[in-house]
Amino acid sequence: MPAYSGHLDEIVGIIHVRKVMNLVKSGDLTPESLRKMLRTCYYIPAGTPLLSQLQRFQESREKLGLVVDEYGELMGLVTVEDILEEIIGELTTQSPLHGGTFRLQEDGSILVEGNAALRDLNRKLGLDLPVDGPKTVNGLLLEHLQDIPEPGTSVKIAGYPIEILKAQQRVIRSVRIFPRRAV
Repeated sequence: MPAYSGHLDEIVGIIHVRKVMNLVKSGDLTPESLRKMLRTCYYIPAGTPLLSQLQRFQESREKLGLVVDEYGELMGLVTVEDILEEIIGELTTQSPLHGGTFRLQEDGSILVEGNAALRDLNRKLGLDLPVDGPKTVNGLLLEHLQDIPEPGTSVKIAGYPIEILKAQQRVIRSVRIFPRRAV
């Protein structure tokens, strides 16, 4: 967690919350003990490509960085987890093979979670969605649309009409896929 002095844009360091909780538990929480815990901030220039930053995080063994613009103004904070979620979709404790990634509807459509693996859908539902690029429904739609769509947006991919039902926080959460009709 960033620590600041006076104003929000005057970041003086980073404090690990877990260590603060240990101080609270032991009764040793003081302003001096907090100052001793401060770690130097790791700054990231705005516009750094995701994969480059992921590599820099790995090389520096950092997990969190503060994003600054060309004038050194603080723009935000990014973590390794943020980057991984941009690349592979939302991280969850639920197994992707766990039921619930899709539900068949009475009208023949399929409600699908955005993090559902395309290969699993193809195998389990007999679909033929492209698997040579992104690995999830969310990734496929974002690549195809080149934007985060509004709910209600529909698109046809590989002959399947797909309606976006829920999108939030840079991720498509759920869609409805209409299987191809037999001719």
